[in-house]
Amino acid sequence: MNESQSRDLVGIDVGGTFVDFALCDRGGEMAVYKVPVEPADLVGSIMRGIADLAEQRGNDVETFLGRIDLVVHGTTVATNAVLTGTGSRTGLLTTKGTRDALEMRRGVKEEPLDNKYEAPPPLVPRYLRLPVDGRVDWSGNILEELDAGSLEAAVQTLKAHEVEAVAVCLMHAYANEAHERQVAARLREALPDVYLTVSSELLPQLGYYNRVSTAVLNSYVGPLLRSYLLSLAVRLADAGFAGQLLVMNSAAGLMAPEEIIPRAAAALLSGPAAAPVAARVYAGGAGATHCAVIDMGGTSLDISLASDAEPLEVTEGRVGRYATALPMIDIRTLGAGGGSIARIDAGGGLQVGPQSAGAAPGPACYGVGGGLPTCTDVDLLLGYLDPDYFLGGRMELLREPAERAVREHLAGPLSVSVEEAAVAAFEVINAGMAAGVRDMIVDHGLDPEAMPMVVGGGAGPVHGAAVAMELGIRQVIVPRQSGVFCAVGMLFADLKHDLVRSYCASGGQLDPERWRALFAAMAEQGRRTLVSEGAHPEEVEVRYSADLRYLRQIHELNLPVDESLAECLRIDDLHARFDALHEGRFGHRLPEEPLELVNLRARCMARRPRPELPRARMTGAATPEPDRVRRAYSPGETCFREFAVYRGDAMDRGCRLQGPAIVELRETTLVVPSVFAVCQDEAGSFILTWRDGA
Repeated sequence: MNESQSRDLVGIDVGGTFVDFALCDRGGEMAVYKVPVEPADLVGSIMRGIADLAEQRGNDVETFLGRIDLVVHGTTVATNAVLTGTGSRTGLLTTKGTRDALEMRRGVKEEPLDNKYEAPPPLVPRYLRLPVDGRVDWSGNILEELDAGSLEAAVQTLKAHEVEAVAVCLMHAYANEAHERQVAARLREALPDVYLTVSSELLPQLGYYNRVSTAVLNSYVGPLLRSYLLSLAVRLADAGFAGQLLVMNSAAGLMAPEEIIPRAAAALLSGPAAAPVAARVYAGGAGATHCAVIDMGGTSLDISLASDAEPLEVTEGRVGRYATALPMIDIRTLGAGGGSIARIDAGGGLQVGPQSAGAAPGPACYGVGGGLPTCTDVDLLLGYLDPDYFLGGRMELLREPAERAVREHLAGPLSVSVEEAAVAAFEVINAGMAAGVRDMIVDHGLDPEAMPMVVGGGAGPVHGAAVAMELGIRQVIVPRQSGVFCAVGMLFADLKHDLVRSYCASGGQLDPERWRALFAAMAEQGRRTLVSEGAHPEEVEVRYSADLRYLRQIHELNLPVDESLAECLRIDDLHARFDALHEGRFGHRLPEEPLELVNLRARCMARRPRPELPRARMTGAATPEPDRVRRAYSPGETCFREFAVYRGDAMDRGCRLQGPAIVELRETTLVVPSVFAVCQDEAGSFILTWRDGA
């Protein structure tokens, strides 16, 4: 028994509709489970799921949690606060003359051809964006000392408005943080209970707008994330959990709660970031080295790529159209989930999403108050879902409310039958998903037809093969644990911290000593943090990189820097490597153009022992007998026909079957169109392959 199998590990992913659990026990067995989310009581939803898992294993909650050594958690608390505008009342202290940068947003419109396109409102209203006198220049020289009077006036204003959080972001604080430290010290003295973000501590890098936006996002979601994680830790401890709690960050790394709470913006993609981690594991088991990834849950569709065994990342991104410059997995989110609402727009066209029925009131077929047609209602009416076997039979779906919702809101306005309206909605949502996946793949210079697609999420396997058909993707990988995809991915993630320091200089002015010292300082800081989280010093791995550009360019590329180059700067070598990177990305190089360095980065990691995917059994027939047949809509054939229905839990490794077929699992349903054949690999994943000539 290896080290990873000597521990009980639990991954918990809180989404918009369900809480997903993945348990890997000491014997290497994996159990998965889902419970509906109660938005007003997320921690309670988690504890109810834990109680159900304990009961399934014949334990009380205290005994069950006493065997758990590690809980890895991903949460949408921070994301939802931004998307719904329900974050904390936040103030901003910034340099006099720059208070409106948050609203000006670099002065560039997101949609330059749309005159009516409006930017989202700033997360801090103008009356709480307060100027402080004092000035530092780009090189860190103090041009004007900090004015105590303006600082005190700002502090009193924040007090009067009873802010819950404050962000401090002064001009050029990445080059000299002295003024920000003075401001922070006064705020901690005057407002000790307020959540505080200091930009030079969170993100000491060039680029004022990105820095101020990230600092504000951090404070906006910080109090909510802090309250949530502290409440979860207390509830787990009171119930008998004495192990370690780790939280997934947006870069698919794990952090201790005390580390991620002051860096709350690092949790903005906490749950979805686990999807490409899981995809890497399952694609590797199927022999693929790179893949597209879709994770379709109850509220949204998350699209990502795992290339050369690593998820693709960005150092600048947006969440709810607000900029953040903390590293994150490159994920694109569409409003296409099981709860996405189908409607007729003002022009008479059919649309699905981005609005969602969420967990409350939910799809009409849930029978708990939802009256609008959703993707799940459509999937039920098209024959894909068994109303008596949703969540393994723990939740009944009601056909009559689904029919009524589609008739009233889609079929009637379109003057078509309920089935025709359901088919149209199904095709619309698949076309939108396919367009999103295609854009993601093509934007990275890849060919959709040359890579497999890994499908996750409770709703993903219903639509995954149809989306693949739209794109010409010839292989689809559906993990047996697809319904709790991100929860499984969390069990395979590593401890990870990203650090950055701005160092602005052209190639001829680079100081090898400063180059080496900055890398060394970041590595030492990362090592200390990882050791505090339980890593052994010898387990820490540091990866270096630099943000570079040709002189007078406005965007930089991130260039990996090996340890030898981090220790001993060689300008010619650095330039040659950047030339190759630039040519690979843009098709040309400028070897005569001077280089400009912007930022240095260090990623500090500690590998965790990883569980092994359980091997599927191999005891039955290679071609199983179907459990029954069911009439369902056949993607690609534009007609209804009989589908053979199989119970996935009864299928063995190596079994093969031909579409059209439906494979029912407790947490999801796999729809296999007629053009695909299916087999199971050793981990029990369903490998769909486009049949030649089909």
